[in-house]
Amino acid sequence: MDTTINNGGIEKETLGLVLEEFTQEQKTTNQTMNDLIAAVNTIGSMLDDFKKEQDNPKSVSVTVNTEPILQIIYKGLADVKLMIGTQPKSIVRKFQILLFPEQDAKLFYRVILAAGFCGWL
Repeated sequence: MDTTINNGGIEKETLGLVLEEFTQEQKTTNQTMNDLIAAVNTIGSMLDDFKKEQDNPKSVSVTVNTEPILQIIYKGLADVKLMIGTQPKSIVRKFQILLFPEQDAKLFYRVILAAGFCGWL
C-alpha cells in the first residue's frame, strides 16, 4: 500500500509541476499577445495619421538659385562674341561698269526701246 500512496504523491507533485509550467507558458503567451495587440494598435494609429496627411497635403515651396548657371551662360556668350569679333573678315570690293543691268534685262530693254521709239516719233 505504501507504493500506491507514494505513487499518488509523486503524481500530485508531477501534476503540480506540469500545471505550473503550463501557467508560466500561458502567462508568456498572454504577454506576447498583449505586446502584439499594442504593436498592431500603434501601427493602426500610424496608418490613420498617414491617411490624414495624405488627405491634407502640405504645399512645398522650392527655391532654386539659378545665378551660377546664368553666370556660366553669360560667360559663354561673351566668349562667343569675342571669337566672332576676332575672326579675320574677308572684304571683297567689286568695281564694275555695267552697260546693261544684271537683273531685269528684259525690262531694261523695253524701257530703252520705248524711249527710243517715242523720241524718234
